[in-house]
Amino acid sequence: MHVLILTPCYPTAADDAPGCFIAECVGEFQRQGIEFSVIAVHPMHHSRPASDPKAPSPTWMKYFRLPANPGLSSAGQFLHVALKFHARQLHARQPISLIHAHAALPCGPVALLLATDLGIPFVVTVHGLDAFSTQQVPGWCGRRCSAVCEDVYGAAAGCRSRSEVAAAMRDCAPFAFSSW
Repeated sequence: MHVLILTPCYPTAADDAPGCFIAECVGEFQRQGIEFSVIAVHPMHHSRPASDPKAPSPTWMKYFRLPANPGLSSAGQFLHVALKFHARQLHARQPISLIHAHAALPCGPVALLLATDLGIPFVVTVHGLDAFSTQQVPGWCGRRCSAVCEDVYGAAAGCRSRSEVAAAMRDCAPFAFSSW
C-alpha cells in the first residue's frame, strides 16, 4: 500500500510541533510496511521551511494563494495545478493506493481532484478551520470555505477528526487511521 499525504503543517527544523502527529504516524506505519509519500504545502508568500531531521522527509511544494482568508477557499485549485504533474510522476513510479488530506482547506480540494485524476480514493482528516470555517472566516469568504469543505466531505471515502468537537460539527468519526 502506498499512501500520499497532503498536509499544510509538518515539523520543521525551526519548529518541530506543527504536524508532529503526522510525522509520528508516518514513521510508525512505515515500520509496519506501509509506504508513504508526504507533500507538505505552503503558499508562495511563505518561505520554504527547513525539514526537521528527526521527521520522515516530506516534499515541500509551494502554490499560489491570495494572502489571508479570502484565498483559502480557492487554494485547492491552485494547489492542484502545482501538484498534478508531481503526483502523476509519483503514481507512475509507485502506484498510490490512497490520498490522505490533512484538513479540508487547502488540501481537501486538491485531494479530491488528484483522486479523480488517478482513479483512487481519498480520505480527509478534520483539524479545526475546516470544521468551523464560518466562525473563523467572516462573511462570504466563510460561506465559500464552508461550501468547499462540504464538497470535500461529500466526495471523500472517509472522514476522521482530530477532536470530538470537530467530529460532532462535521459528522466524522474520531481519528483512527487503522480503520481505513
